[in-house]
Amino acid sequence: MQLKTLMGTRFRENPSHVKFRSQLETAISSVTPGARVDPATVEGMLSLVRSKEVSPGDALSCFKTYFREGKPDEQYNTLRVLIQFVDTDPHLANMLHMELATRRWRERFVALAGSPHPEVWPLLVATLQTWAASYRAHDIGMQYQGTLRELNSGGASFKPAGPGYNPQYTGYSMQQTGYSTQPTGAGFPIPPPPPGYPMHAPIGYPAPAPGYPPYGTPPPPQSLPQSAARRPQENVPQKLEQLVSELEVLRGAIRTFETTLTDYKAQSCTFAALSAAMDKGQRSADRCSTLQTQLESLMGTSDTDEALTARVFSTNDAVVAALEQWSHLANQELAPDDAPATSTAAVASSSAAGPSTSAVPGPFTAPPPPRPPPSPLDLL
Repeated sequence: MQLKTLMGTRFRENPSHVKFRSQLETAISSVTPGARVDPATVEGMLSLVRSKEVSPGDALSCFKTYFREGKPDEQYNTLRVLIQFVDTDPHLANMLHMELATRRWRERFVALAGSPHPEVWPLLVATLQTWAASYRAHDIGMQYQGTLRELNSGGASFKPAGPGYNPQYTGYSMQQTGYSTQPTGAGFPIPPPPPGYPMHAPIGYPAPAPGYPPYGTPPPPQSLPQSAARRPQENVPQKLEQLVSELEVLRGAIRTFETTLTDYKAQSCTFAALSAAMDKGQRSADRCSTLQTQLESLMGTSDTDEALTARVFSTNDAVVAALEQWSHLANQELAPDDAPATSTAAVASSSAAGPSTSAVPGPFTAPPPPRPPPSPLDLL
């Protein structure tokens, strides 16, 4: 498959994105059954993301294009490359999973489950189960569980061919026969009723009680619990601005603590001032850490564009660096320097020993005036 027919023109001029897409195409075309994807090719793709030449969202968008427009074999090979790409680097995996747990990727996984390739469904389900178990204590795991529930609720719409399911392929689009594609309100497609099935209550059937739906009405779709409901995107920029503001406060507290610590070691300020500066910095560091966790949780339950996602990642890196700097400062030795202390001790010991002739100077005496030059009379 030619890259120009797959990828948009947004990053066509960027050499880094062209290089990433070329490496991805090489990895997909080199997949062999029963063998791992070429580690060197995957490592080259990861290095472009580590160096921030390609953002995680842009990298995953390349995979999404193959899932959407690729042939069945290419979809399966792309899924294998994606799994190895995500699982190779644990540090980058966190950022990649934050993107993969969004609604856009949930829809892409649901669409990929309908691939005609017989190995896509079991591999996709097993992978999502593994990822959900890895993040079971995190909101990302909840999102993967929601994707699995949505896949399983589709019933035969996504499962491999079997009795009662007869898929027909036209090119690379799949047409399902025997199942209704119209929304029924039940949350997933169900087979239509057989011919002659009564759509209304039979004669003599008692009327429904007040407040109950009429006969034959399908059950309403189950609403998501409040904790799993998608939050609006506006919460992410708001929380991000709070984190940026608190980050500036933390940086100011770090500068103040550095100055106060230097003065304290030089014995030019009290320990109370140093303790106050440390308390202020620690409170700011705690708030930054809390906001960072809240923002990470929002990113897993909100739909954000690529620009906002890139800004979140950049701010997160700055927060991590500031927290590490504060931790290093707060764990320093707080004792004063030895030189001023030794000098003070020497002065104290000399005072206690009493006055001495060498240490105590005598009374001040004005020097004698200079003698005038000799006169002619003095020379006679």
